[in-house]
Amino acid sequence: MTVERTQTTLVEIGLDDPRWPAFVGESADATIFHSPAWVRTVADSYGFRGFGLGLVDDHDELRGLLPIAEVDLPLRSRRWVSLPFTDVCPPLLGPGVDESAVGALVEQAVRDAGVSSIEVRSALAGASPSEQGVEHVLRLGLDPDELRRRFRTSTWRMVKQAERHGVRVRAAARAEDLLDTYYGLHLETRRRQGVPCQQRDFFRRLWENVLEPGHGFLVLAEYDNAVAAGAVFLAASPTLVYKYGASLPSLWKLRPNNLLFWTAMQWGIEHGSERMNFGRSDVDNQGLRAFKSGWGAEEQPLVYSTIGAERRGSVPHVPGLGRAVEFAIRSSPPVVCRRLGEALYRFAA
Repeated sequence: MTVERTQTTLVEIGLDDPRWPAFVGESADATIFHSPAWVRTVADSYGFRGFGLGLVDDHDELRGLLPIAEVDLPLRSRRWVSLPFTDVCPPLLGPGVDESAVGALVEQAVRDAGVSSIEVRSALAGASPSEQGVEHVLRLGLDPDELRRRFRTSTWRMVKQAERHGVRVRAAARAEDLLDTYYGLHLETRRRQGVPCQQRDFFRRLWENVLEPGHGFLVLAEYDNAVAAGAVFLAASPTLVYKYGASLPSLWKLRPNNLLFWTAMQWGIEHGSERMNFGRSDVDNQGLRAFKSGWGAEEQPLVYSTIGAERRGSVPHVPGLGRAVEFAIRSSPPVVCRRLGEALYRFAA
């Protein structure tokens, strides 16, 4: 009896390689973050080079994938991130691939490329782990009524409260819904939080590359001719991902966010999504964690992995700079939050 052993090699693959979307589409573990559409959106928006590390066999078939953005910023060494501005993105591996060997192949690829390090937004064998908060994942199933029974009583009560108050939810149908209506609400929310806002051009690319082709959707909650809340969900079967949300504090009492999430869950069930990922939460953000757990989502640690060590330039440390920026954003018109985001957001990659 002869056993044929397949050799695998890690190679760079381009965003237009047809093997990439085909491999993602066949994987039960894939999310939108593994797609070339998401990599292209992030890379083009912030001036990074986007590509994939593909694990190929001796027939040139794709057996594994790790999306990459090459980040090259002033006063910092060139490095790889999988992926910037992405909560979680584990290597996507085909059947029979030895996960324990992937870390060594990635480490060799880092050395060969001459980059200082790679950060993977998940656990990776052989890499240095660091806890980055928690994530919440909800199993959707096939029956909305069965799903609803797993909610906390208070969570479902808030959904019904929004409906009784006459809050209406609609799906965005045109780019202006995202770039004008939602972005204005998003900008005000970021200003209230004291953090720079993503540039508007990022949301334009998000619409063109992801939402318009059907890989996600924007839902808006409206009340009395006002937009009370909005949320962006990204969809790549079988995982539905909550990515962005914004709302008006003056209308929180109407519970528009609860109705948005319930609407998205029903969409997910109707379109075959098996689970919903609520994204990353900081450990000390008890309110956000309680909101996500109230839907019956399972909380689990979120671990990132690093191979190599980034070499930084001599950037002086200014005590209190973060608090000063936060105060300045909160105390200034929205345009300040927007301009700071345009100038600084890419440095958070």
